[in-house]
Amino acid sequence: MLKFSMIIALLACATAPAYAQYDRAQECWNPHAGHFEGVRPGERQNDLDFSRCRPVSDYRASNRDVPRECWNPRAGHFEGVRPGERQDDLDFSRCRRR
Repeated sequence: MLKFSMIIALLACATAPAYAQYDRAQECWNPHAGHFEGVRPGERQNDLDFSRCRPVSDYRASNRDVPRECWNPRAGHFEGVRPGERQDDLDFSRCRRR
């Protein structure tokens, strides 16, 4: 019985690293195309924003995915937030959805 439980324990330990290396499919935002695209492992995809990725089956919109506009106090109106671009003139504490 002790041998059997040792074998089970060793098999459990051997399968854990294999599961940890499982590469889950994901998609990342393409700012030029305006939508998410699947990541193709081993292929160069310079057009994707890898800071805005999600699992392929996850279709929930996060705050970073929803287009929004923030107040520009100098211009006196709301302006659209352009992801990946620095916009120091906007007040990001006063934003709304577009």
